Amino acid sequence: VTATGGVTRLTAAVLVDGTYTVQEGSDEPVYVPRSNEDMRRYEELVKRSIGYSEQRGDEVRVTNMAFAAVAQQELPEPEGMDIMGMAMKTLKGLAPVVAVVLFFIMVIKPLLKVLSAPRPLKVQGMNELPQTVAELEGAAQPRVLGVTSGGSKGEVLEWAEKNPEKAADIIKSWIQGR
Repeated sequence: VTATGGVTRLTAAVLVDGTYTVQEGSDEPVYVPRSNEDMRRYEELVKRSIGYSEQRGDEVRVTNMAFAAVAQQELPEPEGMDIMGMAMKTLKGLAPVVAVVLFFIMVIKPLLKVLSAPRPLKVQGMNELPQTVAELEGAAQPRVLGVTSGGSKGEVLEWAEKNPEKAADIIKSWIQGR
């Protein structure tokens, strides 16, 4: 199998600018051509980079000449290309949007979580801290649904009538052995 194409001959031309020096008493730079040694190094560099082959008949010419000197002028900045101005306008437009998003994430969302969280059940006297020694001793006695063990059956029934769902949950937990 042979390649579909091949190089039969290669020709390259390279222009090399000289150096410029400023002479005393003059602001104008003066062109100084490159040395023969520099030109030989450039030619060798070009030959190596293009894959020069003498058997193929390749040619390489490296010439030293002064490039056209163009005075560098400050070009006026095109209208509408003021990058900092454009960035500031964009930031000014985005600032309210970012503020609203941050307000929602940092204030509204946590507030909604707090408001939608289930509230703890408040059984009579269970969430209040005792204020006196007598209350503290009374709190140490076993309680069932806010009624002391010495309470009457009527108080338990009254509580069960007021809280039928809670009473049903307690009975279910007794049946399940929890």
